[in-house]
Amino acid sequence: MINAFIICDEKISSKNQCETLVSELRKKNFFKCDYLIIKKRIFHYLPNVLIFFVLNLLNFLKHSKYKDYNLIISCGRTAAPYNLLFSKKNYTHNYHILDPYFSRDKFTNIIVPYHDHKKMKVYKNTIFTVGALSKQINHLKKVKQPRGKKIISFLIGGSGKSSNLTIQDIKGCLDILGKFRNKYIINYCFSRRTPQKIKNYIIKHKYSSHVYYPKGDLNPYSDLLKSSNYFIVTQDSVGMISDVLNTGKSIYIVELKNIKRKLKDFSDFLIKEEYVRIFDGNLQKPCYKPLNEVKRVADLITQNFTNDYEPKSIDLDTF
Repeated sequence: MINAFIICDEKISSKNQCETLVSELRKKNFFKCDYLIIKKRIFHYLPNVLIFFVLNLLNFLKHSKYKDYNLIISCGRTAAPYNLLFSKKNYTHNYHILDPYFSRDKFTNIIVPYHDHKKMKVYKNTIFTVGALSKQINHLKKVKQPRGKKIISFLIGGSGKSSNLTIQDIKGCLDILGKFRNKYIINYCFSRRTPQKIKNYIIKHKYSSHVYYPKGDLNPYSDLLKSSNYFIVTQDSVGMISDVLNTGKSIYIVELKNIKRKLKDFSDFLIKEEYVRIFDGNLQKPCYKPLNEVKRVADLITQNFTNDYEPKSIDLDTF
């Protein structure tokens, strides 16, 4: 039996990646788990090596209801020091999703998106993934769509520390979709990060029959993943691109002028490997097989248990 401890910060993306991996592991193993959600405190702004030092100084474990876990999974920068702190108590398989920024070789495996490989030293315990860990939805029942019309969904990211989405970035795409008029069913799906001025621009300039979401409490994102034939995704949206890669459907990227190098590296890698294309108005059949990175990672974790702990890793030559 796997008795797991799941540690993540307060970011929704961190929680989602942990939950996705846990859900996949449950399919393969008798699995129990507890959770620790780290609420940000002043010392969490320190580098991870100092956070680890502070936790030891505070004798954090002494004041924690610690159980004997044989698996620890963490995600998010500030979760990594907690992972190492708990795992060092006994011999525990410990995995961290994303770059832990310190003591990378002290984890059983670190699970890192391939586009991050340039900024870090690669250790033998590194598992590289194509994009983020996201749910495989290909097996789910498809939503019935109107006969004769195919569906295009434009998934729109936004602005943050890694990118700045502007009207100029999406204007060309919006103009092309407007010319399609009623040839396709076209959905615009905003994310939590989409600036209000971008939403307002799309709502004002979209073709009249085209639809936008969310509307109130209605956000059919999962249904769009199942029902749409083509996807257009802004370059900053690693999570949404990863979700679509699991569908095996055609993906088109809208490039941003102001975006961090690692996110550009991600889309450049996908273009080079022919997972995605730049959107220019031409819609083609998909050129890749559906991915299922979370299953691949879960399989490696399970193998580590069944093989009496023989760490597995993915070599850069795989990509």
